[in-house]
Amino acid sequence: TVVATSSTLVQTSAAIDYSLVQLPVNPTATYGFFQLRKEGGISDEEIYIPQHPQAWGKRIAVFSDNPADPTGYAELSLNLSNGNAMIWLYFADTQGGSSGSPVVASADNLVVALHHGAYGCSTYGNGGPEVEELIADLGGDLPQDAILYTLDVTVDGLGSGTVVSSPSGIDCPSGSCEAAFGNDSTVTLTPSAGPHSIFGGWSGDPDCSDGTVTMTSDLSCTATFDVDTHTLTVSTVGTGGGTVTSSPPGISCPGDCSQEFNHGQTVTLTPTPDGSSAFTGWSGDADCSDGEVTMNTEVSCTATFDTAVRTLTVVLAGTGGGSVTSSPSGINCPGDCS
Repeated sequence: TVVATSSTLVQTSAAIDYSLVQLPVNPTATYGFFQLRKEGGISDEEIYIPQHPQAWGKRIAVFSDNPADPTGYAELSLNLSNGNAMIWLYFADTQGGSSGSPVVASADNLVVALHHGAYGCSTYGNGGPEVEELIADLGGDLPQDAILYTLDVTVDGLGSGTVVSSPSGIDCPSGSCEAAFGNDSTVTLTPSAGPHSIFGGWSGDPDCSDGTVTMTSDLSCTATFDVDTHTLTVSTVGTGGGTVTSSPPGISCPGDCSQEFNHGQTVTLTPTPDGSSAFTGWSGDADCSDGEVTMNTEVSCTATFDTAVRTLTVVLAGTGGGSVTSSPSGINCPGDCS
């Protein structure tokens, strides 16, 4: 199938033995594509090499052509310099005309080298430049999604919630909190607060601040979920005076008569009348009746302080007689002497 009849040269290197071209159309949705492992290959890991030797149909080199190889499969062996670039050596049953084919790690199907050719077949087998050389040489011309970066998400705070990503991959904390995304791709993280919780914000790497990140490196983002809060409001009324304080602290009224507390938190209100007053009771929302409230919603409580009542007692004494009255009225002694 012909998908393009022209291309644009993006980058080329004789030392690494590659050329990168850009097609006028993007056939990856139909045919897929390989990605490069930015960390490079690992000694003794199994590999395979898709190839089109001598312009034939696809051949895949899987087996080692070294009779002494204990596994029988192609594996990376030595990593050294050929004078132009760092290369991997390996024994693989490739065929002529396969130079430039990807050397792919069997474990994750990521490219770890570019097949170049023989390096003394009996001694070293085949070899090709390690993928790190290609990545470094391309620099800013590295195509989007050519390599994978890891995005790590942490859920923190006293509340609860989840974070999912678009494209998919992150579903934290119930599923995966770590996923790999292609370089230069944009990932949107969406936080959802749990019951009685609120999303408090993003922290971590600077690009996490708005929940949308561009994968130019490995990134770590933290979503903080706080417990939802409700406001407790206190007021004082009556003919007397006094103060109301709270435990935990926050209310000291008059002065600071309103405070937010975490959902479900128990708050104890303590009324303290001044020297000429008495606390006569609570009013307001139903939960205020005993001065201890549970913050499951907004709550308003009123403390009443009235002027204190003192008892005046009059005693008549002496050998004579008489009476005592009071203004304001109340005493008319003898008779009503208290």
